[in-house]
Amino acid sequence: MFNKKKGMLLCIFFVLSIIMTSCGGKDDYGKKDVDFTVCDESRIPDELKEIIDEKKNDVFKISYANNSYFYIAIGYGKVEQSDLRIVVNDLYVTDSALYVDTTLITDKASPGDADSDNSLSANGSMYPYIVIKCEKYDLPVIFNTD
Repeated sequence: MFNKKKGMLLCIFFVLSIIMTSCGGKDDYGKKDVDFTVCDESRIPDELKEIIDEKKNDVFKISYANNSYFYIAIGYGKVEQSDLRIVVNDLYVTDSALYVDTTLITDKASPGDADSDNSLSANGSMYPYIVIKCEKYDLPVIFNTD
């Protein structure tokens, strides 16, 4: 009887160990950080600038590629405020997609931030957007924007 109890406890411990290790690594499986640059207006391809200008009044999420790079453009539409900036929380790739996570925040400390200067209008409203440049991927983009 003692051996059966010992064997049963070992089996339970083994099963629990497998379950616990599976839960911990599940989210990070295949996830790789992506090196990127936030583009100022002078580094945005002309064709992409035109698309952004057409869509800037509304929220938009665009992926764009040229011969060399992949661009992700995210816009938050017209906002009646001038002290906002966009933060890139995360950008990573898996085998199936490229994931980008951004947030629009109030930035009272630096209202002249380079990201927002390009999108200001004369009446104090703005069209906050960000353009992220990275290596070229042939994957769909999954956007998470706040």
